[in-house]
Amino acid sequence: YITARKMGGSGLAILLGGIHDFINELEQGLVVLPFGPDKVILNEHKFWLIWRSDLRLSQVQKQFIGWIKQSSAKDSERIKRFLSL
Repeated sequence: YITARKMGGSGLAILLGGIHDFINELEQGLVVLPFGPDKVILNEHKFWLIWRSDLRLSQVQKQFIGWIKQSSAKDSERIKRFLSL
């Protein structure tokens, strides 16, 4: 994954994945959208967090859930700004 990013950033590979995976590189100009932003298909970026229903979540687990939700929302906003949506 890291090697593919480095290769893509140096022009030696095509990176396949969701735009969420490469928003940092896109914003920095390290990679481009080869077919243009109008060819990006946006969908909901979701994480499925699962745990045993008979166990209570620890404080660390609750913090992680909050962080992942906040991080995903921030990335979605960055992508909308990047694509001028």
